[in-house]
Amino acid sequence: MPKAVITKSLLTAIADAIRAKTGGTAALTPAQMAMEIACLPTDDGLLDAWLTGTNKEYVTNALALRDYACYMAGSISAPVQLTPLKATSVGQYAFSYSYLKSLILPAVDLVNAHAFEHARFIDDNNDAKLSLPALTTINAANAFYYLERPTGSGRVLIDLPVLNSINTGAINAFAYTSVLRTISQSDNTPPAAGWFKLYVPQLTTISAKRAFNSCTFLTDVDLPYVQHIGPEMFETCTALAKIVLTCIKTISTMAFRGCTKLTAVVLDIGENADLPVLENTDAFTNTPIAKGTGYIYVTDSRVEELKAATNWVTYAGQIKPLSEYVEEE
Repeated sequence: MPKAVITKSLLTAIADAIRAKTGGTAALTPAQMAMEIACLPTDDGLLDAWLTGTNKEYVTNALALRDYACYMAGSISAPVQLTPLKATSVGQYAFSYSYLKSLILPAVDLVNAHAFEHARFIDDNNDAKLSLPALTTINAANAFYYLERPTGSGRVLIDLPVLNSINTGAINAFAYTSVLRTISQSDNTPPAAGWFKLYVPQLTTISAKRAFNSCTFLTDVDLPYVQHIGPEMFETCTALAKIVLTCIKTISTMAFRGCTKLTAVVLDIGENADLPVLENTDAFTNTPIAKGTGYIYVTDSRVEELKAATNWVTYAGQIKPLSEYVEEE
């Protein structure tokens, strides 16, 4: 039987063919070629590869990221930085339990369940970012559940500039996110050292159950365009002291239950808007508002209306005109 002859030029041709498929430029050993070929994107553009070695190039060029594509990538001493990627969708557990610096996904408009669950962000240069500038809706459960910043004082900005709605299926969307301190629609400046900031300037609907449940470092929420707050939305956010709502139409059951520092709910709804519906009096169970030491501030001319409205009447003694609200130092 004649022996196969593998020449240097043949290996170079094989490597060039792989690089042509992946867009990579790195030199490849024969052993790496076998791994690279095994991990080539399939015809539908999906990635089926671990994020190790030169497979980073596949992650960068894949049109979509398969389930578990980058699961457990990186380490606490060597977090991964991937920016930007070409994918338009992120599979289940794709970045779950990964250690990341920055991750920018400019084309992603679909995030599947558990996609970033327990992702850990580490950055000593105070510029870590998770950015999905094309994502308009979150429909899947636990998509950003329990994001962590396990060490150091690095800041993390979660930048979702066109996110419009967190829909019913997105249970626990951001629940238990460690060191999430503010939710803001007003600017996308980095947060203070050592914690997360979520920037969602176009968010109007949060109908998912427990979307921000148990974010125990969350202190400040500014959602001027949000119209619907779903069940158990901020339940057990034990540091939450203030929430500002300008366009709110519905507050669901147990929305703020267990927010033990919630002393100010600001309803700056104007003169002519319909009063917001409070679906159940349990929305403020175990809060300072329910205990008589916190207050609901509403547009001055609407105070008496709100005091008499269904379920709001339970908190009539805690409803005050907006003109009496004083921002705490």
